[in-house]
Order: sequence, then structure tokens, then C-alpha cells
Amino acid sequence: MKLSIWITVGIVAMLAGYLAYERWWPAGQGTIVVISDPPGAQVWMDLKSTSGTTNGAVRATRGRHSVTVRKDTLESDPVAQIVDVQSGKTDTVFFRLIPPDTRALEKVVPRKETALPPKTTPEMSVLPPEPAKEETRPIVSVETTRTLIPPKLESLTPRENEGIKTGALEISSTLLGARVFINDEMRPEVTPATLYLTPGTYTVRIEHAGYTSEPKDQTVRLVRSSTPQFVFFTLTESRTALREIAIETTPVAGQIFVDSVSVGEGKAVASREFGIYIVTFGDVEGWRTPEPVRATLTPTKPRLEIKGTYTRIFRVSALAEGENSVKTEGEIRWETGAYFEGRGAERSASLGPRIKDIPGSQKFGWELAAGDINRNPTGGDYVEFIFTLPPDVPPDSPLGLRLYLYRSARRYALTTSNRSELVVSVNGRTFLDGYRPVHAVTSADLDRYEEWSLQGVLKAGENRVMIRTNDDNTLFHYLWKFEIR
Repeated sequence: MKLSIWITVGIVAMLAGYLAYERWWPAGQGTIVVISDPPGAQVWMDLKSTSGTTNGAVRATRGRHSVTVRKDTLESDPVAQIVDVQSGKTDTVFFRLIPPDTRALEKVVPRKETALPPKTTPEMSVLPPEPAKEETRPIVSVETTRTLIPPKLESLTPRENEGIKTGALEISSTLLGARVFINDEMRPEVTPATLYLTPGTYTVRIEHAGYTSEPKDQTVRLVRSSTPQFVFFTLTESRTALREIAIETTPVAGQIFVDSVSVGEGKAVASREFGIYIVTFGDVEGWRTPEPVRATLTPTKPRLEIKGTYTRIFRVSALAEGENSVKTEGEIRWETGAYFEGRGAERSASLGPRIKDIPGSQKFGWELAAGDINRNPTGGDYVEFIFTLPPDVPPDSPLGLRLYLYRSARRYALTTSNRSELVVSVNGRTFLDGYRPVHAVTSADLDRYEEWSLQGVLKAGENRVMIRTNDDNTLFHYLWKFEIR
């Protein structure tokens, strides 16, 4: 019996020695290097002063410790830092010491645990004088739940607080900078923070954008004591956090879709998780639909703003239907004549292109050839189309020029070369020079055309587009249709 007792005592002693060795022997300790600007501040650990000063190192047992520094009336920024000390490892923390803020510290009245007196003093909270005995007296509350306390209280140390009926509450989290809420009231402090509150029961929680806290909240009961209560929250990134895509259409209200799902018309905010989405827009009569937009939501870009711009559909055209017949769309007119180098365009009723049959086709077209065969050089035929760009169609609209223009194998009289050269000008400025149509007259019945962008080329108001042959051209060409769209 005695032997078993001695064995048990021995085992307990060995275990206690091992635990003591692991915790207090240097091998079970780590080092915290504490730096401040300016240096020379006293180092406090777990709200207790140490013999260490900045810039220097202090030893600490394994585990989580709160570290802060104090020097004269300066305040540390941040207020405190949490260090998870590992055996044989060195951690470094940095503090900036700044003059005390003179702003009043906002105080939250704790949850009431006793009935309020029938009459209260409006719009203020009164703390009763220190009682002579240990009896407790209710705090006389008011209709409002927030009041100001002297600015000096914000910078009081635990020793300075001994004469004031408050309790210290230290709040920290794995991710610094989280908002602090006491009884659902947001505080000006962020983690890590030390608060001095009147005794009572409080519900503490924190918030950080994109993160969830564990636990969600903690209930603490503060009493008058120099030893603070410590609460700690673990923040983890919220994988299911929703983000926003704000979408607006202009200048008209169009239907908005995110991944083919309608989210609104004209203006919408779509809440989505992080990922890639395709934003599309519905058709609006008389307007050109914006191109789809690829939207990517990421933690660094949790909110996107997308604008879909509709442009007014603008279309004018002139189509040769017969020798004396032209079909038009929109407000458009045309002029014909001869163009001579050095002299420019000369409008003429006798010179210039005529509408004739397109060889080998069932269509008609303006026949572009020599301007005046009785001159040398002969110049070239031209046809110029005139139209007006309305105010709601800006010049940078994505408009295009379509020419249903065909070259033939027919040559000018007394020429042996087969040169196809035309010039297209917009508002007097050369747009295409030495242009050789791609399609021959054999493609006319197939409605073949060539197209060029006029975005930024046209101007507000009246515009003129001229198609002409130049002096080096020797072939006949036929323009069936002119179109701006």
C-alpha cells in the first residue's frame, strides 16, 4: 500500500516538474522585441509593467500575450498587440507614440440589472458617489443610452483608474482593425483596444468587412477591478460573402441581365459571390444595344460599377433602282459632277455619272468613269451624298460606311491599261485614296459590299461623303447603293 502511494507521489512530482520546466525554463520561453518611436517607453505585458524598455527585448512564456508600451502622457498606436509566443522563437512588435487626443471618450451605459427610479434626469447619466460601504446602488440612467465622460479617462492607466468605479475590458482579434460593438453600439476604437466601462453586463462583438467572427459575440460582466477582462475573436474570411455589381444603362432604360438572368431595367444592383459574370443588355427599339461586359468580383474588387450606353440607331441610304429612280432611307440627298485636280469638284447637269445598267447584272448603278473626255486630263466622275447627323447621335457613335460598289472590265476609250483607282472623301478630307473595289460586277446580284468604320470621322450636323474616280483610273465602276449605318 505504501509503495503504491510513493509511486503515485513520484509520478505527480515528475509531471509537475515537467510542466514547470516546459513553462518557465528558458527552453519553454520565447522573446518579444518591442520597438517604439520615440524609444524609451516602458513595456507592459498582460496589463502588468515589466522591467523592459523600448527599444529592447523581453522574455515571455509560451502562449498568447498582450503587449503595450507607456511613456509619460503619450499614447501608443496601436493600443496593444497580441503576440503568440513560441518556444525559442523571436517576435517583433512596433508602436508609435503620439500626444494624447483631447476628444471626449464616448461611453456606453451597460445593460440595466435593477429597476429604474420613477423619475430620471433627462439627457444625461449620473454616476453616484463612491459609497462608504460595499453596498451597491443602481446607476441613475436617462432616456438616452450614450453620454460623454471626461477626456482624461481615455488615457488613464489601470492604477490611475483605481479611484474611479470602472472596469477594464481588453478586446483583440486575429485580424487587427476590426470594428468594436458594445451592446450593439459601435465604438470609435478598433482592435486591439482597451476600454474602461462602468461595472455591469455587456455584449461584445466585432465586425470586419468580408470576415466572420468566432464566437459571434461574447457576454462579459465587469466589476471594479484593476485586472482587465480579456476577450478574443477569431476572424475568418467569409466564403459566402456576397458582393455587388452596380449596373446602369444610359441614355435610355434597357433590360439588364447577369448570366442571362434579368436583374432590373435602367438601373440595378446584383449581389453575387466572388466570381466571373457576364452582363448583357436587352434591345430597345431605335437604339443600338451595348456589347456584353465581363465582370469579375474579387476580394480586392468586391464592388463593380458598369454602365451600358445605348446609341441611337442612325441609318441613311440611297439605292439606284432605275435610270431615273433612286430609293432613299432617311434624310439624304446627292449631287453629281466632275472632279478635276487643282480645281476640285464642279457640279454639272451635263457632266458626271449617270444611272445605268450594271453589266451582267439585274441592277442599276451610278456609272463612274472619266469626268470630261474632251479634257486632258479628263478628271473623274463624282457622286456626293449629303446627310445630317442628329443631336442624339454623337460623332463618336459606332457608325459605318457601306459601299455596294463594283468594278468592271470595261476600259476607257483609247486606253490599254486596267487601272482601278477611286477616292472617297468625308467632309472634304481624303478617307480612302487609290481605292480599288474588291468586288466585280459579277457580284452585284449577290449584294456584296465593303464596309469601313466612321466612328470619330463624322461631325455633328451636315456631313458630305464623295465617291469619285481619279485621273489614273481607266475602268468603269458602278455604285448600286450608298449606306451609313
